[in-house]
Amino acid sequence: MLKPRLVSAASATVPTITPERQELAKAIEELRQRSAEMAAVEKAIATASERVFSLAAAVDTATEDVDKAKADTVTHLVDHAMGGTAVAPRTIRQARNALQEAEDELAAARTARGELERRKADLLFPVSLATGRVDDAITAVLQAAPETAAAVAELAELVRRLATLGPLVTWLSAARVFAADAPETLLAKRLPDALDGVFFRESSVAPPDPRRDPAIDARPAWQAAVAALRSDAAAPLPAVR
Repeated sequence: MLKPRLVSAASATVPTITPERQELAKAIEELRQRSAEMAAVEKAIATASERVFSLAAAVDTATEDVDKAKADTVTHLVDHAMGGTAVAPRTIRQARNALQEAEDELAAARTARGELERRKADLLFPVSLATGRVDDAITAVLQAAPETAAAVAELAELVRRLATLGPLVTWLSAARVFAADAPETLLAKRLPDALDGVFFRESSVAPPDPRRDPAIDARPAWQAAVAALRSDAAAPLPAVR
């Protein structure tokens, strides 16, 4: 039975820079730029949020200072009326001016954060669009890749041989060429399912189910290669040899 020899992307030859890979490189660069813009805005929002939090605390403190200035003024007026010579405390006007300044700074900081959040919202669609372009470009690379064509051709040959040899083995089994409990007889009984695309599972003769034996499953290598293509347009694809 033919068995495809899967070669990992790491050991594959360096791919030719095709037009599809050139377009992927452009799409990756655009996504990098958009992602960098988004990261910068998100960092700025975090900084702005910290300032808002700090200024909100300053407003609370300034509000308390106004109340304290009122109480201190009353105490000073009483002391002064009784002939005291204590230094006048901070005036209520000064405290209120400080509170107004803190409130103005807090309002400005909140407005700045709102502007940054608006910029982030404006970037959501461009980032999504750039991500979609990378996805489309990767699909184009896979569609045009000789490795994809080779894998499909190899599978087509295996299917052709299965369709050719399957009926023969079934006929031999029906002719009692194999013992009733022989693995070949079990294989023949399961051939109809195999021809319908169902994997063999338990027969010692039949090929193992890729879902049970990762060693012959071609998907992980290809999935890793596609993941690499998201950031490297020159990443190689696994080969079937």
